[in-house]
Amino acid sequence: MLRSDVDHGKAAKGRGELSRRKCSLPIIGLTTTVRFSLFADFDKRPSDPLSLQYWKEAVMKPTKTSARIAETPATLLQPRDPEKLRWEMQPVQLAIARRAFELFEKRGREQGHDWEDWFQAESEVLHPVSIASFESEDRLSLHANVLGFGEKELQVSVEPKRVAILGKKEVAATQAEREKTERVDSYPDQILRIIDLPTAVDPEGAVVELQAGLLKFELPRAAKRMEETSAATA
Repeated sequence: MLRSDVDHGKAAKGRGELSRRKCSLPIIGLTTTVRFSLFADFDKRPSDPLSLQYWKEAVMKPTKTSARIAETPATLLQPRDPEKLRWEMQPVQLAIARRAFELFEKRGREQGHDWEDWFQAESEVLHPVSIASFESEDRLSLHANVLGFGEKELQVSVEPKRVAILGKKEVAATQAEREKTERVDSYPDQILRIIDLPTAVDPEGAVVELQAGLLKFELPRAAKRMEETSAATA
């Protein structure tokens, strides 16, 4: 055996002992071992079928999830008359006001906390709904997260500068079902959101869809709608 081969073997043995000493440190030993294990998994050659399968599953998983959402059929919702919907909102608004007054009394009728009490009451009475908006030259799009509410449990209205969402979950038919629902769903069973729009829209051209727990509003801008109407009549 050549001297260079012996030296090379000793150097490799020394590196191996150093790695083992690092992995046996009491504080960082576990982290180092996990890191080495991860590097060992990712260091597989492209020809390794297990490595190819790992990357294939990692890449395809988000795609499959998106595909399932896209395949969920969308349901059209017919916007209600804004005035009639406002009447149906009143019981929910009264419940919020009643709870806000209870909080006001609980703090000894201390003044200066009106908005704080109101927001706290809303968080207790209403189901949280996140809103995302997207604007383009000809339309305004709104996406509201109403996961857990079905098409028969939601009502919407569209006005030139405002969108309203009212939701109420159906009451369970039996006491056992009601108790099961309360255990599963820790959020309130009501939705009330009034969204002021940044630009005027045409309510007649509004399209409202419910798909996979997402309430989508496609609202054509009022100015664009007027231009299309003028072009059609010219």
